[in-house]
Amino acid sequence: MLEALKESDAQQNEERKRLGLRALYTDGWEVPPHYDTQTKRLEWGVRVRQDNGPMIVNYTSRLLGRSGVMSAVLVADLRSLTADTQEFKTALQDFSYVPGEKYAEFKKGDKIAEYGLAALILGGAAAVATKKGLWAAIGAFVAASWKLVAGLVVAGFAGLMSMFKRRGRR
Repeated sequence: MLEALKESDAQQNEERKRLGLRALYTDGWEVPPHYDTQTKRLEWGVRVRQDNGPMIVNYTSRLLGRSGVMSAVLVADLRSLTADTQEFKTALQDFSYVPGEKYAEFKKGDKIAEYGLAALILGGAAAVATKKGLWAAIGAFVAASWKLVAGLVVAGFAGLMSMFKRRGRR
């Protein structure tokens, strides 16, 4: 997982450069990924550095629900990480899904994600690419948008027909 995060740095840094931001580089785990069975959260902390800048930690907590996931990220200095993380976790104690949508309220028959907790760490696009492969994801997009393409072709054809009808009347 860490290698996949590091490999995504180049693409993300291109976007950061386009936005006028400095590059960020993944250094390693400060807090390895773990699932907290009590809070039903997936948590991890990644050390990140900027060019000639201080090392920081992006501490992520994914709050799992029955039909989705909420993500909260703490950006902290290494020196204050312990205190900042404790305050962050205290603040998250007030977060709750609406009744019936809590992870603990899972019911037989609920849809189960097709990818695992590792995909939640890497991100949604990585999950789709991991599960289906890049070309399958592109194919799914094209298949899902065929109605739009067909509508545009029909509209274009109708526009051409109306142009020829107008020319014939003159």
